[in-house]
Amino acid sequence: MRITNLTLSLALSLSALAAGACKDSSSGGAPSDSSPAASASEDLKLDAAIRCQNYASAAVFRARTQYLRHVDAEAGPTPESKNIYVGTVNPGAHCAPLAEALAAKPALKELDDAIAAYRAALEAATPVIDDAHSYYDQKRHLDDGLAKGKELHPKLMASFRAFADADKALGTIVKSRNRARKEAQLATIADDPKQRGRYVRGHLLLVAEDLIEIGLASTFEEIDAAAFEAKLEELDKNVAELAKLGDEAGGSFFKSKADYYLRAALAISRRIREKTPYTERERNDLERGMGKNVEGSIPQLLDTYNALIDEANRIRS
Repeated sequence: MRITNLTLSLALSLSALAAGACKDSSSGGAPSDSSPAASASEDLKLDAAIRCQNYASAAVFRARTQYLRHVDAEAGPTPESKNIYVGTVNPGAHCAPLAEALAAKPALKELDDAIAAYRAALEAATPVIDDAHSYYDQKRHLDDGLAKGKELHPKLMASFRAFADADKALGTIVKSRNRARKEAQLATIADDPKQRGRYVRGHLLLVAEDLIEIGLASTFEEIDAAAFEAKLEELDKNVAELAKLGDEAGGSFFKSKADYYLRAALAISRRIREKTPYTERERNDLERGMGKNVEGSIPQLLDTYNALIDEANRIRS
């Protein structure tokens, strides 16, 4: 059973989280200028893209899930669907830094092009989604026989598709570059006892990312159990060390988010090991986009992962 409409948040690089962090020019396979200016430019662009995607992509895909919960993607709205709802996006301050990121020099063509395409898709989708929100929130579809709803449907679906394509393209580039940068930064502090807490926190986030990627790579029934267990064991050790380090590794809030993520991962491991199928109610929740409430599910793991990342991105060390 493959679960769709999942949005993966990204952790900011260490250089974006901490002033004075060591910088590296690694770019996930894309060559870049090794000068301090190029490193600072990439930092700015990645930071802006991650902050915008973490908020705006979640909002757009949540609106899509809400809409398609009551509307068939092909047929569109029908009189039988009276409880249609579409959320709003409101990217505002979350995505305003994209303009500064695109202007940052030196330019990084691959990354800049993806950011520009993402911003254009977001700017095109937002008014369509907001229009649909107002229409359905005010229950006007009950007054006009869905006339505007039928007109909006193809526009909404086209906007969702175009945005999803742009989001995937940017996400692939950002994730690759950001991962390479984080790994390089962690390598510079791995043997420094004074930076142990920061290293453990950063390494835990990489392991958490690996674990969720294993879960998202296939249907639940086809998850690579051995790979999942190996990463889960590594995560367990990281969380245990996190507890010993306390405030040095991010404090109680970060520790609690890590605990929730570990608990969700253990529930998946248990479901796989015991070959426990989802109940009919659980399957319905998963199909309706309510999977975060289903114990031992990828949506619940993703929900706790995103909460962990949100907390990590708030930390300033």
